[in-house]
Amino acid sequence: LRWSPSDNVIGVWDSCLEYVFLAYSPEGRRVGRYQAYEGALGIKSVAWSPSAQLLAIGSYDGTARLLNTLTWRPIQEFPLASHVSPSAALVYVERDLSGVVQHPMSTDHAAHTVARSSYELLDSD
Repeated sequence: LRWSPSDNVIGVWDSCLEYVFLAYSPEGRRVGRYQAYEGALGIKSVAWSPSAQLLAIGSYDGTARLLNTLTWRPIQEFPLASHVSPSAALVYVERDLSGVVQHPMSTDHAAHTVARSSYELLDSD
C-alpha cells in the first residue's frame, strides 16, 4: 500500500506472487489497474514521482516499468542489470516548478501537491 505524493491515489498490490497493481481514490473508487503479465512472481517495489504523474514498478522478471498515472499504461520499460555502472546510467531529477510550500509537520494528506515539474539530466561528474 502506498499513497501518491498528491494524496489523491492509493496504490495497492497484494503480494509478490502476482503482478497486479490497483489504484484507488481516497473514497474507495478504483481509478486504475495495471497487470504486466500473469503466471510468475510479480511486483517487487513501487515508487511514485514527486508530481505523482509517473509510477515506477519493479518486478521479479528483472524489469522496471514506468507508468503514466492518467492512463495507467506503461510509457517505458527498463530491463534491470544485476550491476549498474555509474558511467552507463542516465539519472534524471524531477524539479517542482509549482512553488507549492511543503508543510512537513502537517497531518493533512494534501499538504504537498506538485502541479508542474521539469526533468533535468543529473550530471555524472
